[in-house]
Amino acid sequence: MSQPWGWGADGELTAEAAREVIVRDAPALASGELRLLGEGWDCRVFIGDGELVYKFGKRRQMARYLEAECRLLEMLAGRLPVEIPVIRARGEGWICYKLLSGTAISTGAPSSEITRQVGRFLAALHTVPASEAGVCGIEITPRGTGRMRERAQAGAAHASGALAADQAEWVARFIATEPPPSGGTMPVVVHNDLNAEHILVHDGAVSGIIDWTDAALGDPAADFAGLAHWGGMKLVHEVLREYPLAIDPGFAARAAYIAACIGIIDAGYGVQTGRAHCVERGRQVIATAMRDSASPM
Repeated sequence: MSQPWGWGADGELTAEAAREVIVRDAPALASGELRLLGEGWDCRVFIGDGELVYKFGKRRQMARYLEAECRLLEMLAGRLPVEIPVIRARGEGWICYKLLSGTAISTGAPSSEITRQVGRFLAALHTVPASEAGVCGIEITPRGTGRMRERAQAGAAHASGALAADQAEWVARFIATEPPPSGGTMPVVVHNDLNAEHILVHDGAVSGIIDWTDAALGDPAADFAGLAHWGGMKLVHEVLREYPLAIDPGFAARAAYIAACIGIIDAGYGVQTGRAHCVERGRQVIATAMRDSASPM
């Protein structure tokens, strides 16, 4: 069955086809040309009129995740200490929000002000009642350590040939080792994809958190894994100092483990799809995980 928003024969949604869908579903918004802004595993993102962001799901099943994202963002409005997208319109398999100010944070060491803001943001998010978020349609995340190990094992099968010899050896040992136990705490609301490109900064401060499609109910360590993915465990411990909620003894170990798994998955995905930037990002995450494991904090 074809996608409701008209994918091309090459399997990629063009800006022209996306605009046709917007004209159909929300004609008042489609006044200008669209250009590709970015692309992830699940969505392709366009910008129009310089300020409106249009996110389209790549697969039919993404429609329900985008709808859940809309409902969650509407529920979270005014409840977090940072800006989040404000939904302007939605259609079948796409959503639209106003572009937030700022640029993606550098993967270098962030300032103490930014770590403070991220810690307080995560504390606020993780105390939102799970029952309210569940009504929005978000689900329990499958990112437990056991499941992440399975995905990393699959990713390693593709990635090993693209890694340096020491990285390939480390990955082989890593995926052969039993993962730390999954958290025993009740699931909380997690962003679940807190990579550097989803944290916007402007004038030395966090100006927004974007891309909530993966938001779920899960282990709060998953959000710290997102930080470890680009900033290593040093960043995790810096943000934890600004995070007033109690954590269990295995919290940091789970964050480190999930981050390393995501790096391996990134590299494998890049090899499978021919996306060199994903392979390189995976290599960088694996290199950081190797350093962290050699010198645990």
